[in-house]
Amino acid sequence: MPDFPIMDRKPHFDDASWEYRIRRLFGAGEPFIKRKRIWTPRLAGPLDQGREGRCVIFGWGAELAATPYRHIVNDDWCNRNWHKVVAEDRKMGNNWSDGASVLAGAKAMKNEMKIRYYAWAFGINDVLETLVRKGPVILGVNWYDSMYYTDQQGLVKVSGKLVGGHCIMTNGYWPNHPTFKEDVVMWTNSWGPSYGINGRGYVRISDLDRLLREDGEACIPTDTPVRA
Repeated sequence: MPDFPIMDRKPHFDDASWEYRIRRLFGAGEPFIKRKRIWTPRLAGPLDQGREGRCVIFGWGAELAATPYRHIVNDDWCNRNWHKVVAEDRKMGNNWSDGASVLAGAKAMKNEMKIRYYAWAFGINDVLETLVRKGPVILGVNWYDSMYYTDQQGLVKVSGKLVGGHCIMTNGYWPNHPTFKEDVVMWTNSWGPSYGINGRGYVRISDLDRLLREDGEACIPTDTPVRA
């Protein structure tokens, strides 16, 4: 088996996050619009964390480089800013020997003024609504050994042995995908172009729903305050 990055996303949940639900930014009573929406990363190629277990900063780096934010980031930027994410976890009492939480990444990006605010999607419907209306979503999910690879069309299968946690950006929603004949989301990994289709993979809605229910989390930067 090739050397894969260390799976080092650590779950950390704050009850206060319930007050910052992204759904508050959607119009009351607005119906969900089931349409294709792809948010494009403005990168020469997918980010590559190498063997380092730094998926949280690389996941956030991919988010910052994608529309609608489009900051200039690269692998070097992610590696130089990794310690800022770790420092935020330390402030929250998380003294892990390796890894970081998605929340620490959000706090670090806000402190660096890369984002103004951040909010949370709770469940698959919130994630899909966000992908259609707002932009990409940073996911923190369990990772299974089947997910190291995709099939030839880029589809991810969620099965096998649990190997750890991963932070990854999902930046597309594609109802009734012409190849898969079902609804999928697209995510962009930080393992270079060899993963999936030039660094991207497609995940069935049912599989992403499962991952979110397994102590998953989904964070979104926003220029609009969620809580007054």
